Amino acid sequence: MEKPIGQIIKDVLEKSGVKLTVFAGRIGTTRQNVYKIFEKDSISTSRLKKISEVLEYDFFEHFRMVSKDGESRWPRPKEDMPVRPPRYRVAELQKELEITRDRIEILEARLRDKEEIINLLRAKLEED
Repeated sequence: MEKPIGQIIKDVLEKSGVKLTVFAGRIGTTRQNVYKIFEKDSISTSRLKKISEVLEYDFFEHFRMVSKDGESRWPRPKEDMPVRPPRYRVAELQKELEITRDRIEILEARLRDKEEIINLLRAKLEED
């Protein structure tokens, strides 16, 4: 393993889009303790399992030996880690999208009202 586990967790968290305070709450700790986790070279398996579940990322993959040509070695983590947004983040984005669509409908209705007012004013001016 080339990077300390704390740094790997930090990298995945940053790419996930999950806010640090939300992440801390979901793993049952404080923001300050999350910063301490980022500095760790090792971590308990139960804590790493919880972090894996919350971020939906298999951190244990970084600890599996790879055998190639009869030689075992640690895998090299890819620079572009395949981090996908956690399910709860997708749900939050769907809610945001729904709210945005509603707002667009309201704004379109207001725009139609304004256009109608403009047309009435133009008609009034043409009469005078």
